[in-house]
Amino acid sequence: MSLALMSHATGRVLVIDDDATSLRMIFDALTSAGYEVFTAQSGRSALEVLKTASPDVAVVDLILPDTDGISLMKSLLEHHSRMKYVVISAYANMDAAIQALRYHATDFLKKPFSREELLHSVEQAMHMQRMEEERELLISHLENRLQRLDVIHDVITSITATMERKELLRNIMQRVREFLQVDGCSLFFYDEESDELYFEEILGGGGDKLKEIRLKMGQGVVGYAAQKRCAVVVNDAYNDERFCSDVDKKVGYHTRNMMAAPLIFGGRLLGVIEVVNKIGDRGFDQEDIRFLEILAKHITVAIHNAQVAEELERARRFEELKKEELKKVLEEKVREIEEIHRNMMQTEKLASLGEFTAGIAHEINNPISFVSGNAEVLLDYIRDLKTAFAKILEVCVDHPDAQKTTRRVYSLLNDLDEIAVEMREGARRVVDIVNNLKRFAHENTEDRRPITIREALSLAERILHTKLSSPGIYYTSRVDPSLRVKGNESQLTQMFVNLLSNAVDAVREKENGKISVEAYRDGSYVVIYVRDTGCGISREKLNRIFDPFFTTKPPGKGTGLGLSITYRIVKDHGGDITVESEVGRGTTFCVRLPALEETLEV
Repeated sequence: MSLALMSHATGRVLVIDDDATSLRMIFDALTSAGYEVFTAQSGRSALEVLKTASPDVAVVDLILPDTDGISLMKSLLEHHSRMKYVVISAYANMDAAIQALRYHATDFLKKPFSREELLHSVEQAMHMQRMEEERELLISHLENRLQRLDVIHDVITSITATMERKELLRNIMQRVREFLQVDGCSLFFYDEESDELYFEEILGGGGDKLKEIRLKMGQGVVGYAAQKRCAVVVNDAYNDERFCSDVDKKVGYHTRNMMAAPLIFGGRLLGVIEVVNKIGDRGFDQEDIRFLEILAKHITVAIHNAQVAEELERARRFEELKKEELKKVLEEKVREIEEIHRNMMQTEKLASLGEFTAGIAHEINNPISFVSGNAEVLLDYIRDLKTAFAKILEVCVDHPDAQKTTRRVYSLLNDLDEIAVEMREGARRVVDIVNNLKRFAHENTEDRRPITIREALSLAERILHTKLSSPGIYYTSRVDPSLRVKGNESQLTQMFVNLLSNAVDAVREKENGKISVEAYRDGSYVVIYVRDTGCGISREKLNRIFDPFFTTKPPGKGTGLGLSITYRIVKDHGGDITVESEVGRGTTFCVRLPALEETLEV
């Protein structure tokens, strides 16, 4: 039997009960509340209903004429994994309730129950089902963002892994083509003398037939992007006045849609990257054009670095040149290397930082990673140049003036070596400093919710798994899983990460260092202890332990923001934090947070 009624429906409910009276009562209660209701009096009839309907929630009687409710729920999970269940029975017991919870049951009602109890249980199940759908959508969105970051990471890795320009550009374009799912990807270079754009690299699209074509500034979408120095997206090419159909006619290709972004370094136009014909019916969207803009910045620097690398390679072959000519070449290359890093620090890093913090905050690490990677490349160049000059010193034994000049340049290269090492280490610290400063300087606008201390601690433990499981470190935790506070999960996780990271650093130099976390209820507060048997903190330093930028760690090992951020998080949650420490014996942090009055059933 199947009945259905819809009146301002707020969801779909399947009721499975062999008792006709109970079935009618539930049907009437749910339809009057605005639900679309389907009914069945056996497991078999329920399966028939599900062939044509997709309920959000099922109200299932534990005992049915042809099966039991638990077995039915278990079989339904294979094809209706998102559906939630409210189990009803006149013969309820704890074992049955626990077993039902394993198969997406959200509540267990014992007959007879009131209309209010039924509606409350169904509403809660409906809410959980919708929350699960929203979570899956969010996960899908985050996975897409992570894929974009993965492509950006691959591009940066390609930049630092090889400086052969042709191979570098091929690798980058292949990754762009695969991720954006386009038919073709092309790279145009700008010829300053003729003021034209020409194809440098082509993947797909019109192929090698395009090699002979040159575009004037402003001609076509690519010329428009170069002239206006802005990214362009066109989803209906032949109805867009900026599109130039002459190229399609020459090579026998049909362009449906396309994107183009200029490649600009230090205010100078290097070229344009273009992608054509999105595979499938969907055109390009704002996420696609934003992604191409970000990639264009990294590709621009990659091209510039590759050009400089090629020139440096040629410079190393000038050993037979006169000493004065060689000196001039080397000085020019040194100035160019210094200019590269000055531009990276002052232009690319700051431009990326402003853009990423406005839209994709976590991508701020990419330009810093780029600086670090190029510092490594710079170190390789300097070492190669030093090797070359060592050979020159051997050749110029009978030329004192040449030896003097060569030693001077060799000394400059030694200084550059030290500068590059410091630049690499500084880049690594910038990421940590910027992220912590952002958290310290801005209020978190995320809504707070009831959260267990165990949840926040577990996430912190996963983040720090490698550190906490290091040899010589013994970590334990004892936390009542029912302890709850009203707070922000990410902030409380950050609190635990900061405290545990400090504990790991404190015990790292000691044998059999111990770290423990303990939490329990004390009146209207949740009390949390984080203890370590590390080096401890002197009494005079304890008074400043929560001050911003104050750190007891060696230079380069800490930013001095971790505990100040922790202090602010605790205070923002209406709590308090204290510390006790003894040099040589260890440190204990005590956090007190207001507890939620209701407890969590476990």
